[in-house]
Amino acid sequence: METDQKIAPYAAQFVPVKLDVNSDEFRAWSRDLKETGEGGGIPYIYVVRSDGETLYGQGGALPGDKLPAMLATSLQNSGRVLSTREVESLTTAAQRFTNLQGSGDMAGAIKALNKIGRLGTPGQVASYAQSANKVNELANAAATEVTAQLAELNDPIESGDTAEKVAAVLASLKIESDYSGLKILKPEIAKFKKALGKKKEISQLVREAKVINLAKTASSKTAKKRALEKLQELIDSTEIEEIKTAAQETLDGLSS
Repeated sequence: METDQKIAPYAAQFVPVKLDVNSDEFRAWSRDLKETGEGGGIPYIYVVRSDGETLYGQGGALPGDKLPAMLATSLQNSGRVLSTREVESLTTAAQRFTNLQGSGDMAGAIKALNKIGRLGTPGQVASYAQSANKVNELANAAATEVTAQLAELNDPIESGDTAEKVAAVLASLKIESDYSGLKILKPEIAKFKKALGKKKEISQLVREAKVINLAKTASSKTAKKRALEKLQELIDSTEIEEIKTAAQETLDGLSS
């Protein structure tokens, strides 16, 4: 490739692999790939994306400008080509997400995933590299799971008893706290919040549940002190017994 001036610009963006068509290796290779057009005879040319998708597969030489044109088209469908540093960034983000998710720190896991920066939005990274696919897979799996969890909260909020409503609202607020940093999930969370805000009959319950959730997310010493004060105020003022119980449990947990 490097010696042909017409395709020299593409040399660094493809990894050429030459196989003997009479070898077992080629037969195994060709079984795993699909032909994308008509043609026959040697050479057999395949362009395979990093995720295994065949972008071009045809027998016979490509004369004149057809080969560089095919390579250009293949590049357009290949997604972003990543540098070694970018691959490392994505790999590290995926590993940290998995570790923090395993320890139950979803807010931290999302923050770790977002450290890929300019490479794109987790779940929508425009590359087919294995490291990018892993980040997208993790983000999309989290979004799918949370969407299902929010859907399951609708029934208890709508028709459950007070205890069930309190538990469901608190669960939805925790989801918002944990996953608000996941950009692809923002529309779903916003839609749920909007629907919840329209339920005037439980507006007080939602308002008081937010005090409890805010206390649970307090991290600094000052924030925790303020949270304890707010919880005590809520315990003394609420008319909802289930809120009082939840607030007391949270206060006891922060105080210990």
